[in-house]
Amino acid sequence: MPNSVHQARRSDVLTNVAVRFRPPKRRWDRIFRIMPVDQRNGEYPVFDATLYEAPDDFRTDGGEAKTTDIGWKYEPFQCVAHALKTKITAASRKAARGQVDLEALKTEAVKEQVDNNIEKAVFGPNGLLRTAANNAYSANVDWTNPATASPRTNINTVRLAVKKACGRAPNTIAATAEVFLAITGTDEYKEFVPFFENLATSDGIPDKLFGLDTVVVDSQVTTSKKGQTKIPTNFLMGDDVWIGYVADGTEGDEMGDGGPESNVIGPEVLTYGALLQEGEETVTWWEQAIKSDWVEYERVYQLKLIAKECGGLLQSVLTS
Repeated sequence: MPNSVHQARRSDVLTNVAVRFRPPKRRWDRIFRIMPVDQRNGEYPVFDATLYEAPDDFRTDGGEAKTTDIGWKYEPFQCVAHALKTKITAASRKAARGQVDLEALKTEAVKEQVDNNIEKAVFGPNGLLRTAANNAYSANVDWTNPATASPRTNINTVRLAVKKACGRAPNTIAATAEVFLAITGTDEYKEFVPFFENLATSDGIPDKLFGLDTVVVDSQVTTSKKGQTKIPTNFLMGDDVWIGYVADGTEGDEMGDGGPESNVIGPEVLTYGALLQEGEETVTWWEQAIKSDWVEYERVYQLKLIAKECGGLLQSVLTS
């Protein structure tokens, strides 16, 4: 016999259990470091390669010193606002129980979603990093056969091309976990590993590969509407591999505010790309007409390719 209305009661929410779908950590700031700017638009100088030159400096007896110079151009930038907002209705606030901290939950959600668009712009199809024209070197290679694949050879080719183009040896390699695991499964890699320390992490992917810092890009982004059935099935990075030079937090940091692990770089720097950021803020307000609090997050920025000479791209490595 079913319970009567008077006998029925609402179950309490468990205080230590919650289910939440959270995407893998974003990796855009491992390649596009944050570079603070104090205005939304302007220009910055890009110097030429004069410092690599060795001009004739022979001076004849009684003659004048030969003339040399350095050149530069001005590169424009334009930061624009990217913002999202969400509301907390009076009814939803009243109904919230247990672990649901609506302010924290919704503030984090709008910030994460704004940053998802940065991740997509960097690693997605036709993203800045995955466009051949945005790199000093690009090639299609085939690593589908572990017995014949030559990832070390191919990666070294990119390293040499980038070093010749920008004067810095690449220090970073970015790909999906699937691609990294395919590399470690090749005969060439297995022959290489015994002679070097294996720095594999718990997921089986080395934290360094052929001397390069590995950036595992397992980003998943969907433009579908909310709901547990809207789980994305594709990884943004596909089966491309990016190899390049990325400045760490000490380069160009005259004030000493950063550090090797910092994602913020100084104003005078050589690096593949940067997120020029004028500012970010979170604001909240009450709207009486709909009896709701609004939570808004805004980031004002431009994703900027600083020096394509610092990057190289291997495309479709697992597509036969």
